[in-house]
Amino acid sequence: MALLYEAMAATITAKRLQTPLSQALWLDAGEAPRVAAVKLAESDYDQAPVREDGELRGLALRSTLEHTRARTVRRCTVPLTTAVLVSAEAGLPSLLPVLALSHFACVLDGHTVSGFVTPSDLNKQLARTYFFLMIASLEVLLGSLIRSTYPDLEQALATLTPARADFARGRLLRDQKLNVALDLVAEMDLTDLLRVVAGTDRLRGLVGHASKTSFLAASRHLPDLRHSVMHPTRAFLGADRDVSALIAIESELRRFVDACMAEVDRSDPWVAASLTG
Repeated sequence: MALLYEAMAATITAKRLQTPLSQALWLDAGEAPRVAAVKLAESDYDQAPVREDGELRGLALRSTLEHTRARTVRRCTVPLTTAVLVSAEAGLPSLLPVLALSHFACVLDGHTVSGFVTPSDLNKQLARTYFFLMIASLEVLLGSLIRSTYPDLEQALATLTPARADFARGRLLRDQKLNVALDLVAEMDLTDLLRVVAGTDRLRGLVGHASKTSFLAASRHLPDLRHSVMHPTRAFLGADRDVSALIAIESELRRFVDACMAEVDRSDPWVAASLTG
């Protein structure tokens, strides 16, 4: 049975993320590239569809239009080839490699191009939801593994800095007073969970890392990624995280989740079942 984030990925299709051609700013194949670049800059667009004789010919990138020596947009147009065409039902994971390579994808709905997807569309809440569910799944799995590894959770706190350990204890005391406390693991944030894994040989081994340094290096992006997907005011994709970086993070996340799920399925089937749909 698929994990919930995988089920969500199947619903986040190119058609849902696209900018419909009917809403796009169009460029004419015969116009001057610099004029077209100004149009895009004024609307804060990085690319736009190009038409000639009323027909879609492809897309042109603003970065190309701004620096080309060509005399017409026609010469700067990326044609509609199989490299940039994706099915309207294509899921988010299959879109990412196209966006990394071509910086856009044209959405083929039946036999017609209905719109296009660009890297900026990954900042939409729908795309963020997939990554949030993926990270949330990892958090639940790590919590389960820490509980099964440390019957005495005070021993798990020994892998954290004294300040972080005291912070978790303080949270627990607060929640106990409010009668909403669960345990120390529930008071840890993602950074704490990752630090416990890093400091525990067995848990590190489950995700394929022999050393604390290598695990922390592989997981260092995750807390910031979590903050980015949770807060729409923060750029999910931008100068510090391009599509290629996102692909690498998604791959590493998937590997972590799969490895943890295999173990939790044996140690705590109820938790494993709660993450599937």
